[in-house]
Order: sequence, then C-alpha cells, then structure tokens
Amino acid sequence: MLSTSAIPILLPLDRTYPDTLVGAKAQRLGQLVEAGYKVPRGFVLPTPAILSLRDTNPGLCRVASGPPPSAGGKNPEPLRLPTSLLASLERALQFLAAPRVILRSSALGEDGAGVSFAGQLLSVQCEPTVQAVSEALRAALEALSSEHLWTYCRARKKDLHGLALILQEYLQADVAGVLFTVDPRAISTSKDMLLEGTLGSCQGVVEGSIDPLRYRYRRERRQWVPLGGLGKPLPEEHELPLEQLAALGLELEQRFGAPQDLEWLVDAAGTLYLLQARPITTLPGANRVCWTNVNLKENYPHPLSPMLYSIALEAYEWYFRNLAVSFGLSEQRRACLEPFLTAVVGAHQGRLYYNLSNIHAILHCAPYGSRLCSYFTSFVGARGAEALPRGEAPAKRLSLSEMLTAMYKLGSALVRFPSWLTKTEAIIAAYAGEVLAVTSPNRPAPCDANLLKLYNQFLRLRFHEWRKPALADAAAMIFYGLLKGFLASRFPDQAKESEVNRLLLGVGELVSLEPSEALWVLAEKLRSVPELSAACLEDAGTFLTLLETRPEAKDLAAEFQRYLATWGFRGSEELMLTTPSFSERPELVAGLLRTYLQTKPTRPSIRMFELAERRRSYTEDVRRALMKEGGLLGRAERWVFALLHRGAMAAIRWRERARTAQARLYHSFRQVLLALGRQQVLLGSLRAPNDLFWLSYREARALLEGTAQFPELVQETVRERQRQASSWAEREPPELFWLEQGATLPATTPAGDPIDPSDEAAEAEGRVLLGIGASAGLARGRAKVVRDLREAMTLEPGDILVTRQTDPGWTTLFPVLAGLVIEHGGMLSHGAIVAREFGIPAVVGAAGCFARIPPGSIVEVDGGRGMVRW
Repeated sequence: MLSTSAIPILLPLDRTYPDTLVGAKAQRLGQLVEAGYKVPRGFVLPTPAILSLRDTNPGLCRVASGPPPSAGGKNPEPLRLPTSLLASLERALQFLAAPRVILRSSALGEDGAGVSFAGQLLSVQCEPTVQAVSEALRAALEALSSEHLWTYCRARKKDLHGLALILQEYLQADVAGVLFTVDPRAISTSKDMLLEGTLGSCQGVVEGSIDPLRYRYRRERRQWVPLGGLGKPLPEEHELPLEQLAALGLELEQRFGAPQDLEWLVDAAGTLYLLQARPITTLPGANRVCWTNVNLKENYPHPLSPMLYSIALEAYEWYFRNLAVSFGLSEQRRACLEPFLTAVVGAHQGRLYYNLSNIHAILHCAPYGSRLCSYFTSFVGARGAEALPRGEAPAKRLSLSEMLTAMYKLGSALVRFPSWLTKTEAIIAAYAGEVLAVTSPNRPAPCDANLLKLYNQFLRLRFHEWRKPALADAAAMIFYGLLKGFLASRFPDQAKESEVNRLLLGVGELVSLEPSEALWVLAEKLRSVPELSAACLEDAGTFLTLLETRPEAKDLAAEFQRYLATWGFRGSEELMLTTPSFSERPELVAGLLRTYLQTKPTRPSIRMFELAERRRSYTEDVRRALMKEGGLLGRAERWVFALLHRGAMAAIRWRERARTAQARLYHSFRQVLLALGRQQVLLGSLRAPNDLFWLSYREARALLEGTAQFPELVQETVRERQRQASSWAEREPPELFWLEQGATLPATTPAGDPIDPSDEAAEAEGRVLLGIGASAGLARGRAKVVRDLREAMTLEPGDILVTRQTDPGWTTLFPVLAGLVIEHGGMLSHGAIVAREFGIPAVVGAAGCFARIPPGSIVEVDGGRGMVRW
C-alpha cells in the first residue's frame, strides 16, 4: 500500500485513483478520462493533504460527521498553506494556463448510488493565481461547517468521509446542461431520458434558478421530443448536441451499469465536455419491480383465462428452476433463488408480464450473470429496462470451481440437446395421438378416467418434462449475444444488429416454415382446378362445400385434410387455449389459399435457397476479414466465429422446433379441456364446454374429481371472470412499467403508452418511427394495418403488414408480404426470425406503429436501419 508520505500533494486528473484517496467525483472523472471522454483538465488535492491542512489550521471544520461549530469557532486568520503545496499550486496553474479555474469538492460518500450531496458543497470560481486559489480553498473548506450540510447529513443518515478537492480549468460554455439517462420524475416507466439545457453555464440549471429547455428522449423511437422551457428555441449557432448526448448517455449507462446523472457543456469550438457523471439517486429501489410483456404479447396477446394463467404461472417457475439445474447451479445456490422463482411472471389487467427484476436476480446467480441479464433484456426486446438496478444479490458470487462446473454442465447439456429435443417431440406426438384417439368426433364418448389421465399427463409434461426443451430459448439468447459481441470486438464499426442478422439469413430446416411450403404446394394444385380455385377466390364456405361434395375434388380434398391433420394445430394465438386452431376453423386455411392464389408468391423453398446463398457469401466475407490476422490468433478467431455462428443457427432451429412441439401440446390439451367441459355440461356443473377455461387448473381438477369445496358457485365464478376479462380486453396496458413490491397495475392506468401532444406533433411532422431492424432490406408499399390473422387475409401483392404482434400462426402469410412492421418484439421474436428466413424487410419493436400508421398509406420500411416512414 502506498504510504501517505509518498502521495504527491497534487495528483493529475488523468487516471483513476481509489475513492478513499480522491473521493467519488474525482474517481469517476478519472475513469472518464481513461475511457477517452473529454473532461476539463485538472488536478486533485487528495484526502491526506486536506487532513494536513486541518491539522495546521485547527479552526477549519472537519468533514461533516457531527454538528457544525458555532460561528465563533471559525478561524479568522488567513489559511496557512505549506510551502510544498504553494509550489505545487503554482506549477499546476502554469500547466493549466486557463483564464479562470474552479475548485470543486470530491468526497467519499458524495455522488454515490444512494445519496449525491448535490448542491450541499461549494464550488468556487477564481482567478488563476495562488492567492485566489488559496482563498477559494478556504471558502470550500469552511462550507463544511454549514448548517444546511449538517441538516442534509442528519436527514439522509449519511456522512461525508475523506474530503478531496478538484482544481480544474474553467471552460466558457456555449451551451450546457444536465442529462438524466432515466427520467427521475417517472413513476411507472424507465424508458425515457430527460435533458435540460441552456445558453452558457449550466450552473443555473443545476441550482434550479432558471427554466431551461427540456427534451425527452424516447428510447423505443430513438427520438428527442421537446418539452418546453425557455419558450423559444436556441439560435442556430447554439444548437444542443442532442444525438451526441443520447449516444453518450447510453454508453455511460452501460459502462457504469446504472442510470446516470450527467453534467455537460459544449464550448465555442463545438467540443462536448463532461463535468460530472454520477448515479441517479431517485430511481425505483429494491422495493420496486420492473414488469414487461414485450416478448410475451407475441404468444399471449389478450387477457389470459384462469386456466392458462395458472399453467403459465407454474410453468415459468419450473422453466427457471430447470434452467438453474441445466446451468449447473448447486442445490444451496438454487435454494437462495426460491423467493424469486415463485414470482417470475404475473398478471396485470389480465395480461401476462415478466417480473424482470426477479428474472435478473436469478440470472445474476449464473456464470457471467450481468451479461446474461443483458442478453435476456435484448432477447425479449424490453428496451428501456437496460439499466435495471441489480439490487441485492440473492447469493454470493460464484467461486472459480462453481463457475467451471456450471460451464461444463451447460456445455454438456447443449451438446446433448438435439437428442433430448427429438425425444421430447416423440413424447408430445404420442400424447397428441392419445388425445386424438379419445376425443375424435368419430369415436365413442370418452370415459372420465381417460380424459382425467390425459389432463394430468399434460400438467406433468408441461411442468416437469420441459427442462430440456427450455434450453432452446437459452441457447438462442446466449449464442446470438455471443456472436454479436464477438463481431463487435473485431469489427466495431460494422457490428450493427443488421449486419449480425445477415449471418442468420436462410438458416434453413426451420420447422415453422414447413406449413408455408405445404400451403404453397396445395395452392398450386388448387390453381389447376379452375372451378374450385374460382370458388376459393369467391367464398370460403362455398369452396369447402365443393371440396367435400365434388367427385373431381377427391384428391384435392384429401390433400386439404392431410394439411389440416399435419399442421392444423398451428394458428394465430395457438397458445391461448381459448382460441380455436386451423383444424377447428378450416375456413381460415381457405382464406390463406385465396391469398396465395391472388398474390402468386415465390415458392418458400426457393426463397430459402437464395437467402442461404446470400448468407454463405456474407459468412465468407467475415472469414476473409478474420484471415487478415495470421498465425495462431487468427486461426483461433476463425474457430470461435465458426463455433458461435453455427451455434446461433442451430439454436434458432431448436427454438422453433420446441415452440412447434409446445403448440402441438397445447392444441391437444385444448381438445381434452373441451371434452371434459362437455361432460361437465351434461352433469350440470357448467353451462358451456369452454367455461372450464375460466377455472384455474387446480380448481378444474377439483371439480373433475368431485373435491371442489364450493361447486354451487362455479357458474357464478365463471361468469364474473368472463365479465372482468371482457372489460380488460378493451384496454392496452403499458408494455413496461415499475410498481411497488406487491402492487398491481391500477385499473385506471391509461391504455397503452400515453402520447404527449408534443409527441404527436413530432410524428405528424416527420412521420417516422424507429424500432429494431430485424431483417435488412428496403420495401415500399401500401400499409395493411390489421389486428389479427383474419383481417390479414385480405393482403394484396406488395402490401406492408403493420400489426401489434405476430406468432407462428402468421407464418403462412409471410411469402406474400413486401415488408413487415410489428409494434412489439425483439431480434429473436418469431416475426423477426421468419422475416429473415423469407428475406422480408422488417422492423420490430416499432412502438405506436399500429395507432400511428394510417391504413392504406404508402409506407417505406428500412429493415437495416430499423426505420419506418410514411
């Protein structure tokens, strides 16, 4: 350890020092300088030098940790400075050669994550002379005896320790201000930044003595929105560097792992300087929870029935429990996760939401937990939650042996995953066969025992047999994140998401694309029968009748039934349980055939082949770029790239297979529930078969087994829940918000993300939306704004599909699209993956697109930049 006597009197502010030596502010400024950010030049008078001054000037107040002395206790004599300090100050002032300098406090405890001491300590400007600096030094030290500082310490139950002082050049600001990377005023969302700026110094902004210009940065649109302030815009020669500040805020938030409060200025030459960077101290704390349904809305777009919610609640708990086992976490460590595992998801206004705070707490216990949290946030597309506070760790950090064990077990699991997935698919196919044998309309009425056995078998499969398929999501998330990170480290100027996505074009062997290929073949066969194709174009009901009754349509009818038998379990909202599938609504398949007949899309397999060629060409470009690094390092980099690239493609295939298996499982379970519901109707317990959906799975099992405590109230309970769900269906709650622990979203919360008049004006002027570029390319066409798959059946060639979310049931429409704009979702959402497979320019996470883009308007989609214009 460096002895006190060995510490120079003044330390240059060009590196990072321990906060015990220079205080929190100087330490952070040193970190910024080391990272390459512009900070006014300066020096630090460290804590030992301040302690020495206190000893030689006993009248000075010590660092605040007790009541201030009386006024008579202040030292009226001039400040006595040692000769060595005077000489150091002289040299420092000569080095700075500034017209003016400023002396600022930097203490241990100041600018912390819990308290900031903002405005409590003194900053003094002065002439660049030793005498002036000495007087400023005295004023700064005497400020420690102020009544307001003691009151602040007492109120916050925090003390200052180890005071240091910063001597910096004072820069004349052209414009200046503060930037909060998360709006500290927000009580329900962490999406927006808040910027306050003014002409000249930001001192008035910090002190609150002027009304500055205010801007809000909407992360989901990457757009600044003026909020008012001075009442008139700044002159052109004094523009605020909004885009530069947005990028800077995001960088520093990621670098320091928490939302930041930044003070900045721009000088006359246009150079942006940072004066301060500290954690925001007024954000939601450990007792507040972050909820998001961005990714979940793709699968669960409407309020859930109690049956589905109760299954989802327990399924997600077991999902993360089983994931912890796959990650190789010890029993003791998994026990620490119990409080978080039981509340991984929740319901707000009937919709399913991730408890992102608990999920982050769980992931932090795994190897490289912080990186996994970042991957998960990107995976679900929860923009605005990137700076989610970590809070208290549920367990101590992994030891080296634990980390190696966990990584070994995870690697082994991924190697064996394909065989596990094949086995799971076989188990679910067998279950579907059993259900079909029992519930087929052509079979005798099933007995209660068989149906109840199938009911319980589903629960066992979903809760306890889904550990291995659950790895598919984790693998897709991890490999995509690692591939993106690797490219960013090697090609920092090119590793945008659109570039990474080019490596994942035409992955091939995606099971979710097989229905599109089968439907294309069926449409071509139908096209060869003029009478039937004309009927299909005219009316779905007439077409289905002709298909069943005309002898010449026998072969085509067999093909149609084969399609329903193979892919009829797929459909929009296929995990909702309450929504009928294609096999139950063959008219929807007829509608898709009509769309294929009208648009004449390219055969999906041909498009896949063309896209795969483009992917191989781009992959080779990356390999050639990596070959520029010769020797062992170059070979190692190419090996790592190949491993991550193949892993990312394989994980996408696995995820689509697991999702298809889940859809088949849920479709079969729906048939079991309807059959059980029909039996309960005959018994008088229910009024309609689908009333069973409005009981939780435990309530339903008790009713079926005859152990329900209040069977007489079942029908009343069902009706009340259906009425409540109907009222929720009219709402569109926010996709991300914060609540106190244990609180639920109030029923009075406005639908969707409230739009300020200033936002509407900005949109009206620019008519631009920014989202996530999910599939590169440019497309221009008529906007087809639809709510559901049925409305989408009227798509015409060249249309741009605009909707809130898609699921695998929409896949059969993708061959006819010119472009795609989705309000929700992330890079690995189903819509993004399939858009890349079909080579369709696509933007996902385009917040507000459904409400803002006028139906029928001409829309331009830039899938590379994530931009939509109309």
